Amino acid sequence: MGVSPRIGTSRTNPEFLQVQVSREVETWQNRPLQPFYPFAFVDCIYMSLRTEYGIQQAAVYVMLAYDVNGRKDVLVLWINETVRKIMYTTNAIESVNSSFRKVTKKGAFPNEDAVFKIFYLHVLELYKKWKGRHIANWAMVRNRLLMDDRMSQLMQQYDVAY
Repeated sequence: MGVSPRIGTSRTNPEFLQVQVSREVETWQNRPLQPFYPFAFVDCIYMSLRTEYGIQQAAVYVMLAYDVNGRKDVLVLWINETVRKIMYTTNAIESVNSSFRKVTKKGAFPNEDAVFKIFYLHVLELYKKWKGRHIANWAMVRNRLLMDDRMSQLMQQYDVAY
């Protein structure tokens, strides 16, 4: 993210620049989002941070989405180990794909419709398997999400159990 033209790049007053950028970050973090994004992606980049224990690696999670007009938007950035365990989706998705491979390993299918039907039937089995089970540490993740004002509002709006 570049420096806003209205802030400038004054090197003579770095404190002023830091305050202005902090305000813009807060405004950006609390901006209204679109109600629907057809595609969303989550990934992380590891950054070195100075701590009282020395330099440590911290994951910064990035959620990128495409809106209904195909425009990209970075929806959120965050650092949190508990969220990492949930949002690092590769294992969860690979687990589902692995179960799909097990039910489709024999032969070829006549068309896409046949594949979708077998996947659908397997999804029903997965729902039975998952019924009543929450993701490990979900209460901690939920509490972390509720600390973010925007996320808290969305959860109030869309979660019937909230």
